[in-house]
Amino acid sequence: GSLAKDPLVYPMVTGATLADAREQSLRTVIDHVITRGEDYRDLFTTRKTFMSQSLAVVYGTPTGNGWVPYEFAEDSFRRGLLTQVSFLASHSHAVRSSPTLRGKALRELFLCQKVPPPPPDVDFSALEDAGDVPTARERLKVHNTNPACAGCHLITDPMGLALENFDGAGRYRETENGAVLDVSGELDGAEYDNVLGLTQALRDHPKLPYCLVNRMYAYGTGGPVSLRYDRAILDHFTERFAGHGFKVPELLREIALSQGFSSVRPDPAATETLATGAGPKPSKLVLNQ
Repeated sequence: GSLAKDPLVYPMVTGATLADAREQSLRTVIDHVITRGEDYRDLFTTRKTFMSQSLAVVYGTPTGNGWVPYEFAEDSFRRGLLTQVSFLASHSHAVRSSPTLRGKALRELFLCQKVPPPPPDVDFSALEDAGDVPTARERLKVHNTNPACAGCHLITDPMGLALENFDGAGRYRETENGAVLDVSGELDGAEYDNVLGLTQALRDHPKLPYCLVNRMYAYGTGGPVSLRYDRAILDHFTERFAGHGFKVPELLREIALSQGFSSVRPDPAATETLATGAGPKPSKLVLNQ
């Protein structure tokens, strides 16, 4: 609701465009996981979506009036949620893209991995002294000569740089400031040459379904998940999720019919006793046997 882009840099992005970008992702998710009942993981590789007239200007595609189903071409670099305007524009600056913000969002939103905040006294002098560097990859390479910054950037930038074929508004590009973009990288050992490889690596990442289970269970039970006490139930739901072909309605059903959905957590003292082994395991409290 508060997202805005510099109208001088991105004149094609209006409030209506951003509202449609959100609606596009919602329509894509609901159609994929509810209407068609597809594998949740394929949300990150599907070419199917919906298009409006204002979004078509950013995507550079033809469209009809209102919302219409749309499928990107086989040779398009548009695949799944990561390449939609909603994700790309939300995790960028007002005047340019941001590999770091995009990589951080990928880690935290879809893999449930916390990225530490930057140190309070970041030294940007190396970057300021570097003069004009044409691409984000080169700018980050200069910035990351600071060891205090390099550690965190190592877990965000390789993924975010694969999305540099899309500018801060989500428009496709092959160059930045006249320089050809290098969009290769790796995600936890899976190497790729471009964004299509990134989307496939995320789709196949073992933490992707586990993260959804974590979020669904926390939302369904109305409280934060504790890996200390809830690991067994999360592992159980993840196994069941996989067994049902990663179908979201089945996951919702499993959670809603579990005791965890309708039970109050034991008090901390009792939970601590259970965790030490002096009683039934915590998972027995929440699993239907």
